Amino acid sequence: MTIDARASARPPTQPTAYDDAATGRTRRGLALAVGGLCIVLDTTITVVAVPVLMRELDASLATMQWTTTAYILALVTTLPLAARLSTRYGPRRTYVAAMLVFALGSVLAGLASGPVTLIAARVVQGLGGGLVNPVAMMLLMRGVPAAQRGKVASLLGLPVLLGPLTGPVLSGWLIDTWSWRAIFFITVPPALLAAVLVRRLAPPDGAGTREPVDVRGLALLLPASVITVLGLGEAALPAALRLALIAAGLGLMLGFVRHARTTSAPLLRVALLWRRSMASSVVVLVLFGAAYFGSMLLLPTYVQVMRGDSALTAGSMSIPVALATGLMMQVATRLVDRVEPWRIVAAGLTVSLAGAVTLAVVLRPDTSYVVLMAASAVIGLGAGAVILPAMTAATRDLDGADLASGSSVMGLAQQLASAFGTAAVTALLAAAVAWRAPLLDDGLEGAARLSGPARADVAPDLVDAQRLTQLAVVLLIGTALVLALTLMPRASRPPKSQPQEDR
Repeated sequence: MTIDARASARPPTQPTAYDDAATGRTRRGLALAVGGLCIVLDTTITVVAVPVLMRELDASLATMQWTTTAYILALVTTLPLAARLSTRYGPRRTYVAAMLVFALGSVLAGLASGPVTLIAARVVQGLGGGLVNPVAMMLLMRGVPAAQRGKVASLLGLPVLLGPLTGPVLSGWLIDTWSWRAIFFITVPPALLAAVLVRRLAPPDGAGTREPVDVRGLALLLPASVITVLGLGEAALPAALRLALIAAGLGLMLGFVRHARTTSAPLLRVALLWRRSMASSVVVLVLFGAAYFGSMLLLPTYVQVMRGDSALTAGSMSIPVALATGLMMQVATRLVDRVEPWRIVAAGLTVSLAGAVTLAVVLRPDTSYVVLMAASAVIGLGAGAVILPAMTAATRDLDGADLASGSSVMGLAQQLASAFGTAAVTALLAAAVAWRAPLLDDGLEGAARLSGPARADVAPDLVDAQRLTQLAVVLLIGTALVLALTLMPRASRPPKSQPQEDR
């Protein structure tokens, strides 16, 4: 019998239940990635539009900044509700409803007649958008063996790769070709597509649980989240008021934690934070997230204020960072299935630390932009091995209501870390500028108005101030690395067996 004859005599290979489940999960993950891309695009495309919105709507910068602040506040309001809504109504229904609310907010934003209506529309967008990522994690991880959750989670990293690369360019093209309204309308079709695909591809929801609503938990956690983020992120507020808001928000959060540990049906199962895997991942993610997201404003500030170049130049320099972060996220999150997560996170922190130190060392008034982009890309490369792998490590052993609460806790921690990091870096930079350039009127705002020889005279002092701030970023990343090496190995253990995957 010839080789061809023997081959033809073999029975055809039949797809297994595992292959079917994996294929269905991949399709579901891509559908969820479409929804996640809408949220990332919505964040990146509006940044470029702020000057145009100020002109077209005849509004001040402080007013237009509320289009971002209102969105974030609405987002952190719904984050804690993701777990309860998913367990009560089912994650598929919750996700579809969230995407429809987001699409409605996008339409209202595109039709806005002034600053007030635009800010209100952004609130609607945030109410839907805050549910998307944590519920997507629940939908994607449901029924997946813990040993394969890294590969699955990497699908949720696709928006992080595509959004920052396409958002600013797409926004500029839409504004120049059509109008600022188009940047909101453009997210409506993919949002509706994501809702339809997830409704079709995700497994049907069960009956859900009818636990009583934790009214006291809602009364504590929702204002705690909003007040804390407002105090951390709203630089226009007086310093004393911001400190009071932060203190009040943290006090309410402590009250919620105490309440959640004693009630039978808490809004979030904060007892998960007493698990080593969750606690160590949250601590590392908060420290690194504060450093990473906070430092994002340093390079644009250097380019526009200290070098006097355009916003387009500053935006273009963020492309290598986004590319490095997104690509590494795809690789590192898949490695979580084969390598202990703490090793991947520690390696990522080491790489980011090297990039942050390099950036602090090479920063000069005339440093090559190529060198700065390379150092920033190294930081982004490490970030890709930290953020999503740490979140995966924290939730890989959770199922059901625990997975719902764990995803919400991680999402809320990331938002708080981002707000804290941005506020801390802004305050440190302002203080450093006041110290190094005391004769400069109005600090950084005054520096932004300088041009030519006047800017060149103060540039060395301004760069010194930025270098000092960059050292604070180095300290935060270094602390996260030490804690990752000491806490995460103790929490590391082989993933437990999981039930058969759903389709």
